[in-house]
Formats: sequence, C-alpha cells, structure tokens
Amino acid sequence: MAFTCTDCGWEWEPRTERGLMGDPDEPALSMWVDFIVEEDLDCPECGGHSTECECGDCEDERRKKEMANVRPDFEESLRRYVEDHRPPGGFLRACLENDFLEAVARYDRYSPEPYAELRAIAAWIYFEAPSECHGSPEKVKAWLSAKPAEGEAA
Repeated sequence: MAFTCTDCGWEWEPRTERGLMGDPDEPALSMWVDFIVEEDLDCPECGGHSTECECGDCEDERRKKEMANVRPDFEESLRRYVEDHRPPGGFLRACLENDFLEAVARYDRYSPEPYAELRAIAAWIYFEAPSECHGSPEKVKAWLSAKPAEGEAA
C-alpha cells in the first residue's frame, strides 16, 4: 500500500519507511487501517502532515476513529459554533484558539480519558471546522463577529 504526500508529492511505502516486518506483498488492509489511525502519517521526505493512501478509504477510517471520543455536548457546541457562529464555552474556545495552556486549565479534571478526549476534539476541529474559524484568538473573534452566509443555519 503506497502513500503520497499532498505537500511535496513524495510517495512511499510505510511498511519499508517505518521498518515494519512482514511480506510487503501480503494484503493486510485491516492492519494498515489500524496502523494509519494509530500513527501520524508524516511524510518521511518533507515532514508534511497531509498524506493520501492509494485506496482512499483510510482517511475516512482515521477520521471516524479519532473523532469517536468527542462528547456529544462538545460536538453540539462545536457544530453550533461552526454553523451558527455561536460562542462555545471557555474550554472549547481555548481549543479553537489553539491555546493549549488555557484549554488544559479549563478541562474537566474528572474525565477518565483526558488524552483521548483532547485528541478527539483536536481531530474534530481539524477535520470538520473550516480553517477560517480556528487557530488563533483573532480567527475565533472574527468568526464569532461574522454572520452565517445565506442559506446557513442561524
């Protein structure tokens, strides 16, 4: 199974690049999907984070698995923020603003799986939210002050 970096165009086989063992001709899609979901697929040439699998299904599997731990109340709040430009709570706003220290300070300290939940929220923001609405306090403030486009939920 080959991968292509969408940043630089480099193509590689993770089995050989990562030093995994086994017959490279052996079909093992289920193993690869687990590998792809568990590992960050950084390009070995440029270090880019945007990779494509030749099968095209792996990114969907990775997305589903990474976002599986988003609590329903968090997901609802994030959707209202993205679709309706409504402000989220302090924790989610810190996540959207890319303020790690503030997010950790505001996080639910009683959560049994804090790492999995934080990773799931980061994946949701990365995969589901437009880049214009997250990444800095300025982007979040601009998004909140903008009105939804015609035809969007209000």
